[in-house]
Amino acid sequence: AFELDKKFIVMSKIHLMNKESANACLKVFEEAPENTYFILLSDNESLIIDTILSRGIHLKLTPLNDVSKYLPDVSELYLKLMHGCIGRKKKLDTLDAHTLYDSVHCLLDTYTDRTYSEVLDWFIDHKDIDLDILLDIFIFVSQDFLRANKNMNTCIKALDEFSSLKQVFSMNIKKDVHFKKA
Repeated sequence: AFELDKKFIVMSKIHLMNKESANACLKVFEEAPENTYFILLSDNESLIIDTILSRGIHLKLTPLNDVSKYLPDVSELYLKLMHGCIGRKKKLDTLDAHTLYDSVHCLLDTYTDRTYSEVLDWFIDHKDIDLDILLDIFIFVSQDFLRANKNMNTCIKALDEFSSLKQVFSMNIKKDVHFKKA
């Protein structure tokens, strides 16, 4: 903005805005000074209100084919979890993905010996971890079990239950974000 006559404002995770904040932003967008541009980032376009969607240009970014070319020292687990997005590395760095992998491995290995309450407690203990990353790790551990000829029925049963838990946790997260009382 110091050298150009344009100003760019970047807003990330706009899909997490509740209706009131989205409408307030819409008013700012419509009344913005000349040469001011907003870049809105979202992981889930379907959660953005239509009035914001209808006023913008949509760009879908595709993942990189070979992240290891740009990050040669990253582990194989990280490369899988990044899904071609270098930006995910920062999120993975904040949690110890290898320790999480070991924890999921232990959970799945002892899954049939655990009660539903114990499994739920495990999820509650890990509630701050991105659900997509967590589900990816469950899938990778299951694939490793398959390669090691372990009982896949346990993994399939666990993944089915985890998918339903993911939906419940996701709904609760959306409620927390969209219905917080100030």
